[in-house]
Amino acid sequence: MNTVHIHLILNHIPILVTILSIPIVIWGYYRGNRSMLRLGMLGFVIAGLTVIPVFLSGEGTHDYVETSTVSELFLNEHEEAADVSLWLTGLLGVVGLGGLIIEKRRPGFFHIYIATLLMISLVTAGFLTYTGYLGGNIRHTEIQSELIPQKAQAIHYDTNENNY
Repeated sequence: MNTVHIHLILNHIPILVTILSIPIVIWGYYRGNRSMLRLGMLGFVIAGLTVIPVFLSGEGTHDYVETSTVSELFLNEHEEAADVSLWLTGLLGVVGLGGLIIEKRRPGFFHIYIATLLMISLVTAGFLTYTGYLGGNIRHTEIQSELIPQKAQAIHYDTNENNY
């Protein structure tokens, strides 16, 4: 097993855990169920922790895939999105952990905190999904949009030394 295998196995965890934790937090908040809220916030912490090995294994995967016939454009777009996803998911994990800590200590502040947590989680879920989509484009040509190959052709043309 190499970093490519590890990356492909782990990369879905932060995406799915984040997406599944959002309705758990919403449900727990509106039902007043603190156990559900804690479960959802714990999910955000888990997503924040699991994104680290995903990101680190992505570095080794990039080195491996870079030597294949994959377009550098796909790799670069995925890598740039992964950088943002790493920071957003890390932030989400820290804010989720903070929610677990302040839940009992500052109940009046907790409502604002949950609203903030949900906004961060929605942005993070969207960016994680986008990053996963870009990663899928690297090998799954059947999902590549028509615009991406046009970008790749334009970049190839611009870097051609014989342009007039």
